[in-house]
Amino acid sequence: MVLKEKTGVQSKIVIYHPGVGSINAIVHLSKVINIIHNLYNDVYVVISCKNPQLITALRKVIKEGEKVHTYVMLFPRSVERLGKLYASILQTVLTIRLLMLLLRTKTKNILTLGFPSLPLLFLLKICGFKVIVFAGGFKRISELHYRERILKVGVLLLQLLLADAILVESPSVKNFYELFNYRFISSKVLAGASLYVPDTFHKLKSLYQRMYDYCYIGSISTLKNVHLLLLAFYGVKKMGYKFKAAVAGEGGDLYQLIRILIKRLNLDDEVLYLGSIPYEQVPALLNECRTLILPSRREGLPNIVLEAMACGAVPLVTPVGGIPDIIRDGVTGLILRLTEPSYLASKLIQATSDNQMLESISNNAQSYVKRCFKLEYVVRRWRKIFMRLGITKG
Repeated sequence: MVLKEKTGVQSKIVIYHPGVGSINAIVHLSKVINIIHNLYNDVYVVISCKNPQLITALRKVIKEGEKVHTYVMLFPRSVERLGKLYASILQTVLTIRLLMLLLRTKTKNILTLGFPSLPLLFLLKICGFKVIVFAGGFKRISELHYRERILKVGVLLLQLLLADAILVESPSVKNFYELFNYRFISSKVLAGASLYVPDTFHKLKSLYQRMYDYCYIGSISTLKNVHLLLLAFYGVKKMGYKFKAAVAGEGGDLYQLIRILIKRLNLDDEVLYLGSIPYEQVPALLNECRTLILPSRREGLPNIVLEAMACGAVPLVTPVGGIPDIIRDGVTGLILRLTEPSYLASKLIQATSDNQMLESISNNAQSYVKRCFKLEYVVRRWRKIFMRLGITKG
């Protein structure tokens, strides 16, 4: 989507995604392209993809034309069987080939979604590119095993030093990750590069008409504490409360176990596992949910929380990553201070027992997202960041 007022656009920029591995990553990429297209006339998109089945989805979501030029590099998973070193070398060589082609565009600005590999980052700098990294989620230092820390932190520090700028969604994201606050890196980290909420996400039903009391949408993993959420559902049932909950998503270390866990906890009548659902169906699902539960250990600025707020579903979330910047406890959502199942169960019951409070929070959250996360407002924030970097006009 291109806004009517496309003021202050520059000519060209390259967007590079080092590894599209899921539908969620494709949606994320398409939003970035829509934002950048409002700042530049020509957008060159270079994508590395390991799953051939995702290429069709890529073509549907990322439509060429309107001066968006896409180069997809298929990197089959079978190559990895030859060894990590060979796979890494091949991926770097193929990526270099594409990037060298892009040198003909005579643009020196490249926005990477996530950190590119060190060899590629060195190459980009040698070729004179200005590298802006849109930082995704990665482990905090405190989460790494002590044996991992030296190598992984060393590599990440080099990546941070080589990048010309690191974009994060909000100030709390910057504060959440320790390395971003090192004195010689902090000045490179610019907050405010959030994504937008599409207009398809809006409130269609009042909370009283909705099918599910609780909803979870995301990867089925211990990082998201899905197992603890299921135990909390079990606690709610054990205390005699009747409820309906929906769980949607795939991938993650608990994906193969989710149905078994639901069955063993005797939650078949209360919890419906929907598996993976297409992105275009997410607004309808959120409009059937009174609340969205996200008890994660680590987040950036989760789009699903903003999308839930736009649909009137009240978020119950842990205060990690950028969540404190969008959730005021009792105003635009409810904060989960702990992730213990007994605590979660009590918060779930509290949330759905006070209809007046829930309706008030729902209205506040919806208004907040409309006010701050429409495409036009997000483009303005990105434009200010790019003006500060000297790569777009005012």
